[in-house]
Amino acid sequence: MIYLFLSVLSSSILLIFFKLFEKYKVDTIKAISLNYFFASIIALVFISNKTLVFNTQLLNSDILLPFILGALFFIVFNFCNLSTRSAGIGMTSVAMKLALIFPILIGIFVYNENTNWLQIAGIFFAFIALILLTYQKEDQAIAKKGFGKYIVFLVWLGSGVCDSMLQLVNVNFFHLIESGAFTFITFISAFLVSVFYLLIINNLKYDIKSVIGGLFLGIPNYFSIYFLLKTLEKLNKDFHLTSATIFTLNNILIIMFSIIIGLIIFKEKISLQKIIGFIIALLSIILITL
Repeated sequence: MIYLFLSVLSSSILLIFFKLFEKYKVDTIKAISLNYFFASIIALVFISNKTLVFNTQLLNSDILLPFILGALFFIVFNFCNLSTRSAGIGMTSVAMKLALIFPILIGIFVYNENTNWLQIAGIFFAFIALILLTYQKEDQAIAKKGFGKYIVFLVWLGSGVCDSMLQLVNVNFFHLIESGAFTFITFISAFLVSVFYLLIINNLKYDIKSVIGGLFLGIPNYFSIYFLLKTLEKLNKDFHLTSATIFTLNNILIIMFSIIIGLIIFKEKISLQKIIGFIIALLSIILITL
């Protein structure tokens, strides 16, 4: 369970930095771009045998997976940025979290993972909890922008594809994870795509705030992926939990922990809706882990 805790902690720290970016006026897109660069450097440092990254046995069609995933990371982030402005943060958050339906369905119907009725009930309650914990009423001026719902759909679809690809690599291409090549190539490809994007919009010049923000974001971002992959491996092996239940459990705990951080550090208020969401989330966690 230690890997699950570290995965949740790393992802929650990411949200703290995003909150601080807003406070200190950090250019989020540039910080995100550099975060991928720093995350790829960390990934390379953790590879004991650096030649594995350039091993000809790894440089085959399998290596396309982390390249595609890295590109999707940055593309989906931009969808999230557009969705937040057109449909609001509430609907965007719900779309991102409800994307876990993709790995759940793949786990059950493609990989034939054994899921009992209590766990299915837990997943159902988790969806209700996710909506209650993340949804908030948006400003009417934002909600009236007609294209918002289409961007929200792209956020949901893109997030679901990213989660499903992580699941696919964990199940079928574990040698990429074990070698350390997977995380390195994923992050370096995300960085290259981000640089290409910034060149297109003629905004490639990085400032000191972006560099510092990218560094502090890159560290937890690397470990959030690393510990999630370890969580999928260990919880399946030691506790026989399916990838469907692990993704659900991980998402619920990230939201709950993030709200607690918001209450303690940023003095955010909690509504009755979120309190009910908390209670239902706790119920879902109990059912999922039975």
